[in-house]
Amino acid sequence: LPESVTYTHRPNLANQITIEGTFCVEQFERALNQIVQRHEAFRTSFHQINGEVVQQIHGNVDFHMGYQKCDENTAQTIIHNFVQPFQLENAPLFRVTVLEITEEKFYILMDMHHILYDEKSLDIIFSEIWKLYRGETLEVMKYHYKDYAVWQHDWLKGKQAQQMKRVGLRKMEHFNRTVLEAHRDQSCFDGKMIVHPDLYRQIDDFCSRMHLTKTGLILSALFLILFEETGQSNLSVGMRVSNRYQKEWNSIVGCFLEKSM
Repeated sequence: LPESVTYTHRPNLANQITIEGTFCVEQFERALNQIVQRHEAFRTSFHQINGEVVQQIHGNVDFHMGYQKCDENTAQTIIHNFVQPFQLENAPLFRVTVLEITEEKFYILMDMHHILYDEKSLDIIFSEIWKLYRGETLEVMKYHYKDYAVWQHDWLKGKQAQQMKRVGLRKMEHFNRTVLEAHRDQSCFDGKMIVHPDLYRQIDDFCSRMHLTKTGLILSALFLILFEETGQSNLSVGMRVSNRYQKEWNSIVGCFLEKSM
């Protein structure tokens, strides 16, 4: 973390959901406030004490959902300017606004700091919000992110982690950086890839028939492309992994991601 723990770039993960049909804003806000109380991540701030970064979990936070009636043009302006930096000392590190375009069209805007959650967390959040919105009762949470943090801290000191570290370091002795040609124009790709729904269904069907994961298939395709482009047969590719190896962590909102090579 930087000295000021205030980010001015884009560590945020923002989401927009379009609701078409009957939608009760007050009911959604009640569900959202229940989620804030349910998951400690939404009541967490981060501080520096003697050069060490620590997290503080608050019993309550001053969270207010935004709401505005507007036309489509105004909505697009609001959406364009919605993502803003967070100051990590001040919880909550997320914001939500509902835009009412018509009586049967709404936009839900959500912006959270990546330090709070990962992609799996997003699935958890929306699944639980809609259950609460429908009046369903959620199971009592037995574990929170702080329990994972304690477990991870102890595990990293254990024999298994140390053995995995030694194996990883041995493999890294033969690490071969994948190098693309220096003259390659890297400005032609903005980091976004859009897959047409029909192609996605074909990929999904193929993976099901061949008992493959989509991640494995895409990585294989990437290796083939890199081999063609570089001529290197010993390739190294980094990727994110969910890191939720214990079933107890599957219902917790938090950033569990790790990098694997």
